[in-house]
Amino acid sequence: MSQYRLWIIWIIGSIYVSGLLSYWMFFSEDKTQFLPGDTSYAHYQIELKCSACHEEWGEVKQNACMDCHEQQMENIHDSHPKTKFNTPSTKKMLKKVDATRCVSCHQEHKPESTDHGNVSQPSDFCWHCHDNIAEERPSHEGVTFDSCSTAGCHNYHDNRALYEDFVAKHLDEPNLKEAPVVEAKEVYKKIVKIIQAPLFPGDVAVTEELMREWHDSAHAAAGIDCLQCHRTSEKDSTWVKKPNYQVCMECHEQEGQDFQMGHHGMRLAHELSPMTPGMSRSGLEFKRDAKHKELTCVSCHSSHEYDVQKAAVEACLKCHNDSHSKKFSQSKHNHLWLKEKGGTGLVNSGVSCATCHMPRVLKDVRGEEKIVVEHNQSANLRPHDIMVRQVCMDCHGYEFSLKSLADEALIQRNFIGQPEVDLETFDWVRERNK
Repeated sequence: MSQYRLWIIWIIGSIYVSGLLSYWMFFSEDKTQFLPGDTSYAHYQIELKCSACHEEWGEVKQNACMDCHEQQMENIHDSHPKTKFNTPSTKKMLKKVDATRCVSCHQEHKPESTDHGNVSQPSDFCWHCHDNIAEERPSHEGVTFDSCSTAGCHNYHDNRALYEDFVAKHLDEPNLKEAPVVEAKEVYKKIVKIIQAPLFPGDVAVTEELMREWHDSAHAAAGIDCLQCHRTSEKDSTWVKKPNYQVCMECHEQEGQDFQMGHHGMRLAHELSPMTPGMSRSGLEFKRDAKHKELTCVSCHSSHEYDVQKAAVEACLKCHNDSHSKKFSQSKHNHLWLKEKGGTGLVNSGVSCATCHMPRVLKDVRGEEKIVVEHNQSANLRPHDIMVRQVCMDCHGYEFSLKSLADEALIQRNFIGQPEVDLETFDWVRERNK
């Protein structure tokens, strides 16, 4: 082949490759070709939105992490906030590990070095600051530094359920408290401007069933008619057949923002298409007919029938098909849930999927402190012993709760039976408090 032809092939090939790369970079939503490595479980949903974390030329934005996680850090009373490293003694430690930057420990696209909790530091990183812990606490002599966060003792960011004083205070509590119940959520009202218009335009066909569902709903009780959701805007009453999730956020802003912080809704926060079970890399099993189900507000609450009890269990089981989920129907938690639903159990004594994964928490809602449902279903899962203080201890003793969450086999059985693991934490504290 002549040199001239080789030059022609090289030029055409270069133009083709340049054009393809330009298309992927500027026009295609799929930018996986540019990923330097697999994205972690925490962020794979938004890996196609590079600008969520990166500056234009690749550097990680200094505030990218806190843009999403600042409220979470405040809610859990971060054990290692940035301000902790402002003293002369702690500033010296920053030369070993710069603990003021999230990416010092949580680097993305490095699956080969990413471990428990999406930490990309070696698992013994605690020793950089706590190398003299055996002198401060004789009970820790001989304990390896790579076991700090895996032996049921410490969590870097949220250690509230594991402080020694807290452990000592709650030693020897009964496994189950008397008359256990969870906190009641508070209903808050939004003043709705009732528009003086028919429920729906005359040229729109609405079935009798849909009218019944609306009539029996909280929306009807609040004076919210069809056009409140099915219109283009407040100024334009053009009928919209299928409103998007942003319509819900006009009244349920807090719930919508929380939902977008979790794994189910985080793609929406970055203007990507809704998450589907088929996109999941969690390792969980999902029902085959749910793989392409888009996750938005109406995935759980339905379009017209806003039954929160259905949303609390049935909505979850429409998609989830893993062992933990399938065993729920046989659990004592479900037995309590069915009793409450049937009117024979104490109010708020039932335990649904949402009771644990979307707990009732105290939040500022339009200037008022209210107990509301946490719609970020990921908030107390990583690490899941956050659930101990937030959920489990409403009904159970502390030691039983922590051991249960440390027993992976028990979790897979949806807590049918007793925990079969032992945590040295309690032995140490009992020994120190003799």
